[in-house]
Amino acid sequence: MRGCLAVEEPRAKPEAAETIAITGLTLDLARYALVDASGEEIKLTRGEFAVLTALARRPGQVLSRDRLLDAVSGRDANVFDRSIDNLVPRLRHKIVPP
Repeated sequence: MRGCLAVEEPRAKPEAAETIAITGLTLDLARYALVDASGEEIKLTRGEFAVLTALARRPGQVLSRDRLLDAVSGRDANVFDRSIDNLVPRLRHKIVPP
């Protein structure tokens, strides 16, 4: 048919052994590890890892505090919880070169 566009279904990404490249870093979701270009692991807390994973899985998107809090704490998180306000600067300090 003329003038019609074919739309492809998005392909599912394999969850097992998934890694995400982040400008000189590798986020290894299977091992819960963040590794720099030299192969050295950057120590992250569980919350920092959850925030980074949420951000890395949605490149180019702006995520609200509530959405990040859901990623860290789950759906039952208190909407007045400000832990994200502490996690994000700590995470930035660990992964952004000075």
